[in-house]
Amino acid sequence: MRAWLAVAGVWLGVGCTVPSKEAVEVQRFCTDVGRGFQDGTLRLTENATCDRGVAVEVQAQGFSPGCVRVSLQDRDQRELATTSLKGTTQVTPNNPAHLRVLLSEQQGTAFDLVATAHYANCEGTSLAQARKQVEVPKGSVLGVQLVVSATDVDGDGYVDVGTSGTDCDDHNAQRHPGAQEVCNGVDDNCADGETEAFIPWFVDEDGDGWAGTPAGMGCTPPVPGASPQSLDCDENSPFIAQGIAEMCDRLDNNCDGRVDEGCSTSSWVMQPDAGTSDWTALAAYAPNNTWLATGTGVVSHVGDHSLAKGCSGFWRAAWSSRDGQVFLASASNGLASTIPGVTTCYETSPPSASNDLTGITGLESAKDGGVQGVYAVASNGKIFHWSMPFNVSGAVTQLDMVPASLRAVDGEGTTDTLLAVGVRSDGGPAAFRFNPDGGPWLQEDLDAPHSSGLLSVDVVDSRLAYAVADNGTVLARERGVWRMLPPLMGSEHLTDVVAYGRSGVYVSSLEGRIHLFNGSTWQTIYTGLQPLTNIDGPLPTEIWAVGHKGTVLRYKP
Repeated sequence: MRAWLAVAGVWLGVGCTVPSKEAVEVQRFCTDVGRGFQDGTLRLTENATCDRGVAVEVQAQGFSPGCVRVSLQDRDQRELATTSLKGTTQVTPNNPAHLRVLLSEQQGTAFDLVATAHYANCEGTSLAQARKQVEVPKGSVLGVQLVVSATDVDGDGYVDVGTSGTDCDDHNAQRHPGAQEVCNGVDDNCADGETEAFIPWFVDEDGDGWAGTPAGMGCTPPVPGASPQSLDCDENSPFIAQGIAEMCDRLDNNCDGRVDEGCSTSSWVMQPDAGTSDWTALAAYAPNNTWLATGTGVVSHVGDHSLAKGCSGFWRAAWSSRDGQVFLASASNGLASTIPGVTTCYETSPPSASNDLTGITGLESAKDGGVQGVYAVASNGKIFHWSMPFNVSGAVTQLDMVPASLRAVDGEGTTDTLLAVGVRSDGGPAAFRFNPDGGPWLQEDLDAPHSSGLLSVDVVDSRLAYAVADNGTVLARERGVWRMLPPLMGSEHLTDVVAYGRSGVYVSSLEGRIHLFNGSTWQTIYTGLQPLTNIDGPLPTEIWAVGHKGTVLRYKP
């Protein structure tokens, strides 16, 4: 062909060469025009112009792979590039997969093309492989067919074990890996010869009567009381399950994804006639009933408005049994106990002198509610046990002395749940757990690089506990492992914590605030003028908080 151009009034002849058929094919191949390579492209031309290529057709014979990986290798079998042809279900001789390989002069001319077939995931074990050597000169497009072969007689998508597959019975489409195991005496899922289909079983760990914790698989219950249905969306809270009625307690009690539906707005109410003392200890044990104490020896029972007189001590901590017997720990090495309606206290002391007692807790029998023992800790690291009968000489004994200034102790039901927390000599956090072997208490590993010393701990059950630090840090302990919760806004001086499961964690602060962690975020639910020292409650609908200048708050919807 010859074209003519007019330049400055002069006609010039310009020659034009017609490209060859091969050059046109290469150009169309390199620019994604022409052959329909809808399944993938393998490109090795990032820094050079595509001047050659390979049109690859992948077929599968005898089975249908869920994923095929195609690799381009040099003659030393070093991989140059690879891609996965996923979603190409039913790759058969009648429905092959197609791949476009774009090459340039810098890759040379000699290659190996390798197709490897897998099940649904190309990262899993390979089922079959095909390899072919190719020579691709410049300016050419080479067509290559790769055929991967395996045996799937029953068409269930799993290859027979005789051809490197995992199907233990390739003549029965109901038997293959991943099949539902049923109790029929047959290894339905090809799991190492097991002859039953296990169904999932669940147990009730939080004591609300509804099972939700996986307990394993089997044809029969693995433990007494196991249920084949999971009806508890939070096995860390006895206040949450599908069979529980919704309450106004900021929890999703009935597992429907909503919180407090049908409830009116509720708030914290300041209790009248609480005096002007700085309350330093709190033990709430039943609806409408709680114990309060001060550092000046005042012990008050809210419920019958009685005062226990003669309880001389700088009371730092209190714990009450479910029937209302209160136990108190004093900074002046004193322990005391009384019951509602009685205006006197029984007082005793640890066997060693000069103990600044900072925390106290008790353990009750789940069956009859009887107090099994009381435990107190001191700022010098000592741990004491107050055993029944509490009003006899020698009932208080020292269990251990740990390398930390202890600030709080708590447990729930059994001694193996007991945790004591405090401050290390370098100011960092420390936690110790009861040693079931009877030896020294065991120090726990804390994943809390930014925490100061721990000031309070609340044990929900044997699997879950929470602790707070002075710098606003809140730690969660789940099945023996500590972790930090998302930080609060600002660095508040936290004083106490009470929890009703993962989605109901309350903390108090010297800044006069109460915050709630709902399992994912923090909410500020109360802001007052006076510092708060303690927060406690037997139920998420019966929570108390106390602080300075007679501050006594109650949350009861």
